[in-house]
Order: sequence, then C-alpha cells, then structure tokens
Amino acid sequence: MKKLFGFLITSVSVLIFSVSAFAQAQSDEITASATLTPADIKNANYKTASAQVGITDLLFDFEDGFPFNAYFRGGNFVIAEGDTTTIVNSFNRLQEDGTTFLNGFSLKSGDINDNEAANSVYFVKIAQGGGTLRFRYKTSSEEGFDFLRVFVDGDQVAQFSGEQDWTISPEYSLPEGEVTIDFLYTKDGSQSTPVDAVFLDNI
Repeated sequence: MKKLFGFLITSVSVLIFSVSAFAQAQSDEITASATLTPADIKNANYKTASAQVGITDLLFDFEDGFPFNAYFRGGNFVIAEGDTTTIVNSFNRLQEDGTTFLNGFSLKSGDINDNEAANSVYFVKIAQGGGTLRFRYKTSSEEGFDFLRVFVDGDQVAQFSGEQDWTISPEYSLPEGEVTIDFLYTKDGSQSTPVDAVFLDNI
C-alpha cells in the first residue's frame, strides 16, 4: 500500500535539490553519505547542475530510497549544556510487515549501546516566511531515559520515549533559510527494551 502521509516539511516555497538528484537517491544505507561534510551536502543540494524546483510541500516517505539531502554524521553531539552523547550509527531504511508504517519502507535507528546515539540528518532550504516540520514516528524504548530527539539548527524541539505505536507529531516551526534537522535516538547508561529502537517516516 502506498503511504499517504509522511515526513512533511511545508513553507510558502521550499527550494531543494533537483528532481533528477532525488530520483537517483536509491541507497538503502544512509551511511553512504558519511564521508561527506555538511558543507559538501549543502553544496550538492543547493547547487546541483540542473534547475532547482520550488514546491510547497516536501515529503520524504523513503519508498524509493533516501532523499539526496539525507546525511549521517558521527562523533560527539551536544544535547544540552553539560549533556553530550556520542553518535555511532545511523537510521537504516527497511520494510517489515507489522513494524514499518503501513508495511511500507520506514527508517529504524541502528544498533547502539548504552550512552550512545544513532542519527539521521536533513539539510533543507526554507523560503521567506518560514515553514513547518511534521513526521510520523514510533518508539520502543526505556520510558523517560532513552529518547527519539528532534533538533532544528542544534536546538531540541521534541523528544519521545516509551512504547508508542505509529503516530503523527505536532507541527514544529522552521525558520527561513538553510536549516539542519537532526533526528537522534539516544540511550542512557542502563537498561533496554526488547526492540530498543525508534522509527521515522513521512517527514
């Protein structure tokens, strides 16, 4: 079944990558971009050789692979002042009946140990006036300790934990201009749930 709702970013006009670049994003591993720097990714997104397109709603549903502006970056990540985690894995694309959204393709956080994190990063360019972010998510984590966290330009805007089946997030404001959206699954120093993962779709 084709999914009808998704990881949704809206604005008056969102300028992103070319249609041809999007169609070529077929990798099943977001880590395929891991050797590129954020500057490399931004240059590829905003300066792709062919006309960029202006659209109102940008939807990432992962049915045909990762979007071209998806990125993985490892290393230390500051969650808040005095609270830093180490990113060691990415979110991976998979399809699994009874697990992924509408049994289609979704993202699942990769395996991590205590005090580690997995991430998936997206660079977008929001037109004048700003836009909004909304997404589908599912969590199976230690409630109150292991979180799906969402950051916009380094500021946390949301966190979710516990046993939560697929649901849609609230809308979060995005400023105009170049925006970095980070999705992280972070674990504390003890305990795990049987699944011990979070899922994303329809951004």
